[in-house]
Amino acid sequence: MPSIRRNPVERLCVVKPLTVSWLVGDIGGTNVRLAHIGPRGIIQQWRDYSAKYASLVEAVRASGIELLGLKGACFGAAGPVEKGRCVVTNLPWVLDERKLRRGLGLPHVRLLNDLAAMAWGATQTKKRVSLQRGKSKGNIAVLAAGTGLGEAAWIEADNGGLVLSTEGGHADFAPRTREEFEILEFAAARLSGRVSCERVLSGPGLTLLYDFYRDRRRYGESRQAAHEREAAADPNRVILALSRKRGHRAARAAVDAFVSLYGAEAGNLALRVRASGGICIGGSLANALANELRSKHFFSALHDKGRFAPWLKSLRIDLITDPDIALHGAFVFATQGCVRSTLGLQVTQKEK
Repeated sequence: MPSIRRNPVERLCVVKPLTVSWLVGDIGGTNVRLAHIGPRGIIQQWRDYSAKYASLVEAVRASGIELLGLKGACFGAAGPVEKGRCVVTNLPWVLDERKLRRGLGLPHVRLLNDLAAMAWGATQTKKRVSLQRGKSKGNIAVLAAGTGLGEAAWIEADNGGLVLSTEGGHADFAPRTREEFEILEFAAARLSGRVSCERVLSGPGLTLLYDFYRDRRRYGESRQAAHEREAAADPNRVILALSRKRGHRAARAAVDAFVSLYGAEAGNLALRVRASGGICIGGSLANALANELRSKHFFSALHDKGRFAPWLKSLRIDLITDPDIALHGAFVFATQGCVRSTLGLQVTQKEK
């Protein structure tokens, strides 16, 4: 059996930030968000579409954020980070800490997965609403559907906590019902092969579900609805709006299916990481679905885990409403003694 080489996780003490400011970023397939941030919060913030820029350095320059005097930069990126390098998912950017240091002229640059940044932020933010009251001590499952599906976990540990980055959104989509098997077949035909979870549980996934009910189930679509979707910059906003009106059966069914899939995957992640500290759901799409995430479609799927149903019903489940959570999480990672290991863990120690 081949041996596995693992670098030891470096142990660092917490460095209390006093007057240190950083450039932080949330790099997604759709949007790039940057901020100048210090211990008292965000000082300057900028946002634009990622596709408008050929690189992160170009986006930083366009932001107008002053880099002089900053301690460094920390970016949460939608993709796996290995040895200080990240190929961003759903965006033709390759991020490299060494190249970014040179390109930005900053002494320190750190990269971490965007959901890892959200996980760090989830341990600190108070901007959340409760979907289910329950236990909140132990590991925390964190997931967010957006351009893709991100998943991470905060793991309770003696040294203050670990954040586990994952690419769980790219695991196979596992249908649970006859209807979901039909969705799998529909998606496989459209994608010409394998269907991952994020293909149905993401922004593009909501559109796919709408097409399934409109075409495969023949629920139809009015000319007005078709025109509104085609004219919209974000067709999913139209689908959500239509789902809340009478007479739009395809939109209603798509949203109900999406919320059910969200609940099922939240429960799956909680089981995988033994999330006795609860589940945190974030992202703009989840916040747009805030009312629907309180529905029976979400909770029935989340709790439907056989012998572990009572345990899942006992967990605290929160919707994170802080739009800047990934930016704050990147700042926590940058300033509080956080380091990476080859196991995909981000670690911080409690102050001795």
